[in-house]
Amino acid sequence: MRYFAWVITLILLLCLTSAEDLKKPPKQVKTRDELVNTFGKAIGFGPVQRAEFARFGRQIFCVWYSPFSGRSGCFLHVYYYDPEKSEWILFIDRFINDTADLSAEMPSYPEVLIFKNAEGKIIVNESIAKLPEEKWFEKK
Repeated sequence: MRYFAWVITLILLLCLTSAEDLKKPPKQVKTRDELVNTFGKAIGFGPVQRAEFARFGRQIFCVWYSPFSGRSGCFLHVYYYDPEKSEWILFIDRFINDTADLSAEMPSYPEVLIFKNAEGKIIVNESIAKLPEEKWFEKK
């Protein structure tokens, strides 16, 4: 009986443990490869998904994953590249309930980053207009 109570307690503790404690993303990194290596190919029970955008001098790196088995939710981390600092800076760091997968878009206008759930509903709509951009038109 004690063994049964111990197992139930352990299962409850594992289920109640905050998913946000699984992995804290770095606030900034120097290279894109460092970002890829930080998150790897899988976290928990799910693969790491990513999307990258480069438009009009802005570079964005998005990564999301659902580390759960049996729970619908995923972590979303988005970085932008700061050309003056020469590093990638964490821009969005969220847990999104009720979806295990996302799709990402960065339209040319308006200057936003959009994430949709599997049904096509917009979950995140974040302006990128104030993010730093590389002055590509000034380079020779």
